[in-house]
Amino acid sequence: MNKLHCLLFTSVVFVAACVRPAWAQTVIYSDSFNRTTGSGDPNFLPADPDNFSDWGMNDNAMGGTVQMAYFVGPEGRSGGANQVTDGSVATMIAGGGMFDFDVTTVAPGGFTVAFEFNRFHPINPGTGNGFIAMGLGRTAPEDATTYGPLGALNGSDFAILFQQGVDANVGNTQFFQDDDGTGSNFLPGTAATGPLDYGDPTATHAVLLTMTPAVAGAYGDADVINFTLEVDGSASFNSSVLGGDDFGRLAFSANPFVHRYIDNLVVTALPFTAVDNADFNGDTQVDGTDFLIWQRGFGTGATLAEGDANNSGTVDGADLAIWESQFGTGAVVATGFAVPEPGAIVLTVAGVAGAWVVGRRRR
Repeated sequence: MNKLHCLLFTSVVFVAACVRPAWAQTVIYSDSFNRTTGSGDPNFLPADPDNFSDWGMNDNAMGGTVQMAYFVGPEGRSGGANQVTDGSVATMIAGGGMFDFDVTTVAPGGFTVAFEFNRFHPINPGTGNGFIAMGLGRTAPEDATTYGPLGALNGSDFAILFQQGVDANVGNTQFFQDDDGTGSNFLPGTAATGPLDYGDPTATHAVLLTMTPAVAGAYGDADVINFTLEVDGSASFNSSVLGGDDFGRLAFSANPFVHRYIDNLVVTALPFTAVDNADFNGDTQVDGTDFLIWQRGFGTGATLAEGDANNSGTVDGADLAIWESQFGTGAVVATGFAVPEPGAIVLTVAGVAGAWVVGRRRR
């Protein structure tokens, strides 16, 4: 099997006035699945009572720092058919696995999910029906035995399913929003005959899913998240979906009949920029009211509403300098979140600084 051990991503960050470069695209976690866990062989000793499912812990072989064991289920199916890693790939049959880490907590500007899949493991080659699904925002099950073929659909805020040909599609792709486990809650504008033909349903395919929130850091139930799905670097589909709780939690699953697999999983945080904003009360004007908010929050505040203009987590002299530079103008619309400043900006306007000092002394 030819394994892809290196995924290349490029990005360009444009820097303009009031806009600072922030994080570069960073691998959050990855997995080559080059290990043997669970029963090992996907067809391990039929009817053996010791069969069990296990994907182990991700290896970050392609980058990343987040590492944890997968939630995999069902835990022990009869007949040797379980969710295992066989030394090269992660296999699934009538179940799947999920990574219980919400990447949106470290990716306010968006994230990507890249992986390879094949609907037929070499141990069970075939041309029949069946699917592999991936979901985002999957609710973590309390009982592994309840995680079945629709595990990546049921309880997910957004899901994608790759199946055999349907109508004109050689390989059919379906998109779901808040599916209840029936596989029928299609994303608006899509249907049973999916809007993307991913190609040969018996071949191995490379997937790149890019999720970008319309408002940086906003992944909630009412928030719009734009996405692009690419397959093998060409076939693509663009749309948007509403977010939800733990939207960055990733899940996979597959239905019965034969073993299916995923491989070379890489999840990254997209780069983003931050815009300084001294409109602390959100009235679209930077004025004296905003100065008073900064004054009250100095040394204690930690949010925009308390006077933190650069989203550094503190209200200090740097925020006053931003207010001064934007005073008398309309608010700057933020396109992301700032990383902490390396140091405070020196105050340059004696009148403003003096007014603040007098105000502090009168308290």
